[in-house]
Amino acid sequence: MSINGPEPRWSVQPFPGLQINSTAISANGATMITGTSIEGASSDDFAVYCYVTGDGSSGQLAWSDPLGQTAYDGIFWVAISADGAYAAAGGSYGKSGPGFLRLYNVAEGASSRQEFATTGRVNEVEMSADGTTVVAVFEDTVSLYTRSGGTYQLTGTATLPGAYVRTCAISPDGTWVAVGGNQDDAAPTRTRRPSSPRRTTSSGTGFVTVFINQQGVIDAASTWKPTAGVLRVVMTGAFVANANEDGSVQLYSRVFMNVYTLAWTFWPTPQVSYIYALAIGQTADGTVYVAAGGNDPSTSPSAGTLFMIRSAANAGGTGFDATQLWSQALPYAPNPATNMDAAVTTVTAAVGEPHSGTETPGDFYLFDAMTGTSPWGGPYATSIMNWAMVINTAGTAVFGGSDNGYIYYWGNPTT
Repeated sequence: MSINGPEPRWSVQPFPGLQINSTAISANGATMITGTSIEGASSDDFAVYCYVTGDGSSGQLAWSDPLGQTAYDGIFWVAISADGAYAAAGGSYGKSGPGFLRLYNVAEGASSRQEFATTGRVNEVEMSADGTTVVAVFEDTVSLYTRSGGTYQLTGTATLPGAYVRTCAISPDGTWVAVGGNQDDAAPTRTRRPSSPRRTTSSGTGFVTVFINQQGVIDAASTWKPTAGVLRVVMTGAFVANANEDGSVQLYSRVFMNVYTLAWTFWPTPQVSYIYALAIGQTADGTVYVAAGGNDPSTSPSAGTLFMIRSAANAGGTGFDATQLWSQALPYAPNPATNMDAAVTTVTAAVGEPHSGTETPGDFYLFDAMTGTSPWGGPYATSIMNWAMVINTAGTAVFGGSDNGYIYYWGNPTT
C-alpha cells in the first residue's frame, strides 16, 4: 500500500481557474513569489503574488500586481533574492510577443514595480543572492539588469544569432551567467511543457554559453555546442550543468581564470530522454551533486526517472568522475521543479503532463539527496499536473504550485 505524503501546512488558490507555473522562496522560507498563468490562453486576471508566513502555519497575501487585460500565457517564471528583499517575474502579453520583466522591492510591493519590455516571452529569470543582478532570457537574447540606488537598469545585452534561449542561471555573487537552448532550429519548442505528445527532439543542436559580468556588461567566456537541444542550465559559480533533449547531462568546471572546460557527459541508468528537471549543489568538502530527471519515451504517458549524480575529482587529480548514486521511478516525467537545499540534504520533484488533451494527475515529491529515499514516505497527490516546486536554502520549507491553481507550503519538510 502506498503512503501519501504529508499535508501542507497551508495552501491557497490565488485566483480560481488559473494555473501556477513558477514559485520562488527566500532563504529563510518566510517570503514567497508566484504568479498565475494559462498555457496558450489569454486572461484579464493574471497577476504576480507575494505571500509571507510567520511560523509557517499559515500564509498571508502581502501584495499582488495584475498584468492587465487580455495578457497571454501570464507569469512564466519568478525569482526572489536570498534575503527576500527583491523579486522578479517574467512572461508574455501576446502569443508572439511582446514579453515583459517586472522587478520589485518586496517590502514596497506593487508600487515599486519596474517593468522592462522584451521582444518575446521571458523563458526564465534568475537573481543573484542579494538581488543586485538579474538575468532574463527571451528569443535569441540575454539581458542583464543591475540595481543601483534602489533602481534597476538594463546594463548588458547579448544577442545570439540563430539561437532560441530557453534557460539561464546566475552565480550567487552575480559574477557569472550561464544560458542554454537550441541553435539553428527551424521550430524550437516554445510551449511551457515540452511533453507528450509534444515531447519531441528539436531539429537543431544545442548550446551553452557562460558570460562574465564585468560591472554590468556581459562578455562571453566559454561556449559549447551539445548535439541535442539544451532544456535547463544550473550553476554554482565554479560549476555549470546542463540537461539535454537526448537524455544526457553535462558538467563544466572553471579551472582557471575565465575558462570553463567540460568535466563529463553522463548518461543515466535506466536511459531516459528529454531531461527537463535539473538541480546542482556543492557540499562543504567541494563535492558537486547534480539531480536530474527525464522520461521513458517508450511509454505513453511518459513514465519518468529522477536520479542523482555525484561528481568528485578523480584519483589522479586530472579531472572529475561522475557516479550515479540512485534513481527513482516516477509515474510521469519530472518537470522543472527539481531543486536542492544548500547543504544538499533533500531534493524536490513534481510530475504530471498533458496527454491526449487532458492533464494527468500530479504528485509532489521529496527525496533524501544521498539515498533517494523519501522522508515523506510517499508523494503528495493532486488532481492534475504540477510544474513548480522549490525548497529554501536552509532546507526548512517547500513551496509548490499546481495546475489546479493552488500553491502549497510545507514547513519542516523532512518531518
